[in-house]
Amino acid sequence: MNLSEEFHDDLLQIRNELHADFAIIAQIIDTEYTVIDIASDFDVITKGQHFVTKDTFCNDVVNTGEMVRYAHVGSIHELSLHPVYAAMQLEAYLGLPLFHEDKVVGTLNFSFYDPRQPDFTDEEIEKAQALASRIEQAISD
Repeated sequence: MNLSEEFHDDLLQIRNELHADFAIIAQIIDTEYTVIDIASDFDVITKGQHFVTKDTFCNDVVNTGEMVRYAHVGSIHELSLHPVYAAMQLEAYLGLPLFHEDKVVGTLNFSFYDPRQPDFTDEEIEKAQALASRIEQAISD
């Protein structure tokens, strides 16, 4: 199954609804983060690109197995020193784990150059969670 083909339109739709600069489906294997699909108007991150997971905001999602959201990264001292913040100045982030057999195997994440004011709404989070659930089901099939 090609997650990129199956979910690209949904990824693009939610990115547009959230006004995100990046919407990404990523695969996590050990310490490697791989971009499976991306919806963005910017070409600084590309499909197939690899990163060290600890150098991404998704590292917190992988370590906790829970949704992580930051409405204003620059206002959080520890995160203002983070490698991805230093490199890209991403100010807001919403990341959800993708599970397979009780293990985090990827993330669905949305990043923003501008802080989120107001913070993410319950409705926005529910839409992202619904897409994450559909991706998990596709992974399991």
